[in-house]
Amino acid sequence: MRAAIGRIAEVIPPGAVLDVGAGTGILTGGLSRAGREMVAVEPLEEMLAQLSRALGSVPAVAAVAEALPFRPDAFSGMTVAQAFHWMDHGRVLTEARRVLSPEVCWPWFGTCATSRSPGSVS
Repeated sequence: MRAAIGRIAEVIPPGAVLDVGAGTGILTGGLSRAGREMVAVEPLEEMLAQLSRALGSVPAVAAVAEALPFRPDAFSGMTVAQAFHWMDHGRVLTEARRVLSPEVCWPWFGTCATSRSPGSVS
């Protein structure tokens, strides 16, 4: 897990990283400890409360991936660890393109896609 987190931290350009469906903050915390500026998004109150207790210095927002409450181009990277199967994929990818800076890296199951190239996500 540490190696994967280290690799993710390396490939995302400098800037804030959005962890969507952050749950209790396992990936959020790992990337934060690796020196990345993180913002966590989680729709479930109980999970968000646990994340906030564990990672008090990381901003945590109650929201769904399909309607992210952030301005366009706000993040240099976005992660979704173990929650994508719960989401409306088309809407999430549309939101990712909106909130990610152009030409950023989005680690995706061992690959990396840019936010403006919808066909590259596999």
